[in-house]
Amino acid sequence: MLIYLLKRLAQSAITVLFVVAIIFVVIRLIGDPTHLLLPPEATEADRVVLRHQMGLDRPVLVQFGAYLAQLARGDFGISYRFSLPAGQVALHALPPTLMLASAALVLALGIGIPLGVAAAIWPGSVVDQFGQIFAVLGQAAPPFFFSLLFVKLFSLHWAWLPTGGYGTPAHLVLPALALGWFAAAGVARLTRSSMTDVLGAEFVKFARIKGLAEQEVILRHALRNALLPVVTYVTLQFGLLIGGAVSVEVVFAWPGIGQLLYDSINNLDYTVVQAAVTLTAAIFVLINLLVDVAYALIDPRIQHG
Repeated sequence: MLIYLLKRLAQSAITVLFVVAIIFVVIRLIGDPTHLLLPPEATEADRVVLRHQMGLDRPVLVQFGAYLAQLARGDFGISYRFSLPAGQVALHALPPTLMLASAALVLALGIGIPLGVAAAIWPGSVVDQFGQIFAVLGQAAPPFFFSLLFVKLFSLHWAWLPTGGYGTPAHLVLPALALGWFAAAGVARLTRSSMTDVLGAEFVKFARIKGLAEQEVILRHALRNALLPVVTYVTLQFGLLIGGAVSVEVVFAWPGIGQLLYDSINNLDYTVVQAAVTLTAAIFVLINLLVDVAYALIDPRIQHG
């Protein structure tokens, strides 16, 4: 188990390092931050001086080496826009994103599991057809489409909920629905598929032969076994929801990592973009690592393999 854990830790570290390298190069292709940091009347000589002070005139490999040395000390640099440590700025935006992703995941489970179970119990029924349409729409359309649609309907047309903002449960409803629909569609499809397989298993037939009530057969025997792959899917979906919240947060002016990334890219705030992407990647990799370790503990064949 120790060897397996060390392998996974090494793979996770390499993955995060790869993400750091990509974002470090890509962010420098976007533009020159000195044009935003200096007043319009600044001369090219002023920009040259500022680039030298910021170390942007050095080769990219030299800059990357210096940045890795900073990261080893837990230093992401100073935000050009906020004049604060970039890591602190990114961490400050993390709780709203975690709240949004958690709410979206709860909605996905609350909608996807019952819909998938009902579709598996009554295949070909109206419920099953509705579930298929729900799943296709949820996985075909991007979250920002639902964000704009929900704002149009529930905020502008019916005036039931606020168009955006942060601070009350009412502000959370629409962004959580827009972000959670994709996950709910995946949960519904996977639950239906897994439940259909389990309902045809011998132990379910035996439970019915024993005379158990259908509700007990479904909930105690079939559903408990059908949810095993769903749990894995949902755990990984949480990381995807954190990364996929960018467009939803921008539409609803939600002050999370996504909104911070959008603003920082527009302002060419290199250090904050790097800190936010690195933090998001680290969370996603950590979730994957925990899932793999949990499976290795449950199934020793994974360790030996």
